[in-house]
Amino acid sequence: MKRVIICCLLTSLLESVVAQSDYQDIDLNQKKTGSRKIFEFSIYTGVNVTNFIGDVDAFGDTLNFITGFDFEKTYRSFIIPVGLSISVNPTPWLSLKTGALYAPKGMKYKDSFSIEGEEYGAHVVFKLNYIEIPTLIELSFKTSQDNRLYINGGLTPSYIVSSKMIVAVWTDPFDKEDETEDWDEVRSHELGYTLGVGLKNDFNYWGVQYEKGTKSVSTTGLNFINQTFTFILGVYF
Repeated sequence: MKRVIICCLLTSLLESVVAQSDYQDIDLNQKKTGSRKIFEFSIYTGVNVTNFIGDVDAFGDTLNFITGFDFEKTYRSFIIPVGLSISVNPTPWLSLKTGALYAPKGMKYKDSFSIEGEEYGAHVVFKLNYIEIPTLIELSFKTSQDNRLYINGGLTPSYIVSSKMIVAVWTDPFDKEDETEDWDEVRSHELGYTLGVGLKNDFNYWGVQYEKGTKSVSTTGLNFINQTFTFILGVYF
């Protein structure tokens, strides 16, 4: 009988200790979640939708006149950037951000036509790849216990990694034979401005970023200015 009583007492004490430990863990986790680190590091990726603005219509007219095609301007879509971000948070609502980003850009002209009943497709693609150093100021506002709305903006110096012109004509879109040439008449660097909005928590963030160049990417008389929309997903570590 004594063993049963002692066993019951021990069980009751053990349950009390475990319950108290759970309460302490919850309090500690809440404190950790409610605070922001002074330094934050993240990796992020997403999807770029990019084109040029400026002389794109005039260039398309010239291209059609020379080739006899009927090219239409369009975006380079579903191309993937990859970046590393470093944030300094002097206050819970203010962040200073920088990092490095591999950013594919450019634009596309495309056409479709038929010859003797056979369907053809064609495109001319300007393919630019950059390393960017975004330098942003970010403000965030708490929208719930876990999430914050953020708005950021700043300047983005960019350095060209590669620049290509790709021409292709095909009957089967899954069997294209591209002719690729280096596009040498491109600036080695440029400066753009960036605006973004999204949501974030202590673990990840997601949003939309807009970037526009300040000068033509071409060193000739063409006025091709980069414009990019990016859908971002990032993870803190």
